[in-house]
Amino acid sequence: MSKNIYKALIIGSLWGIIEATLGYVTHMIGLSIGWLIWYPIAFIFIYKSYSLTNSYPSVMITAFVASSLKLLNLFFPGRIDYVINPAVAIILEAVSFILVSKRVGNKYDIFNLAFIGFTYRILYLAYVRLLPENLMLLSQVADITKFAKFMFSETVINVLLIYSFLFVTSKYKIVSFARVKDKIRAITNRRKLLVPLFSVSSVVFAIAVTILVR
Repeated sequence: MSKNIYKALIIGSLWGIIEATLGYVTHMIGLSIGWLIWYPIAFIFIYKSYSLTNSYPSVMITAFVASSLKLLNLFFPGRIDYVINPAVAIILEAVSFILVSKRVGNKYDIFNLAFIGFTYRILYLAYVRLLPENLMLLSQVADITKFAKFMFSETVINVLLIYSFLFVTSKYKIVSFARVKDKIRAITNRRKLLVPLFSVSSVVFAIAVTILVR
């Protein structure tokens, strides 16, 4: 179990670094593509965490690390919903993955990917309904157009992107999850001291990156 925790810390840190750096870049160049990239990126890291650990608790640890890194932005100026909502979304993305995976098994075809995507959006909309009215009116439930875009068009596009990624990486072995898993297992078996040090260092580095790109 401890090896899985170290893997989860590393993957969660990498996820946090991607969130911080890519978010900074898209903000600097004025690209409003968050709806297009954040959910697929989240799914890939969640999927990666589960494929490397075969552990749902490790998936949640991965998500909590990434979410905690996001919450560091509370210490900087800016709208609170721009921090809290994505941090909560990260947790709900992991929860939806686990809920659906437990039901359908480790079969991530396009229908199950859509099932996961819709489950996440239902959970997120339930969370949004709990927000104060002034924040809720800025969210995806503010009007029917925003709701339809979030619930349907974004889901379809995100699912197609994720399915394409999984298909291409599986067919052409661009990213071999099995090979990565074997390498990490070999490292954790042979270098027991280095693994916890590396995992903790990953978290510290992710915190530093999150702060520096502000």
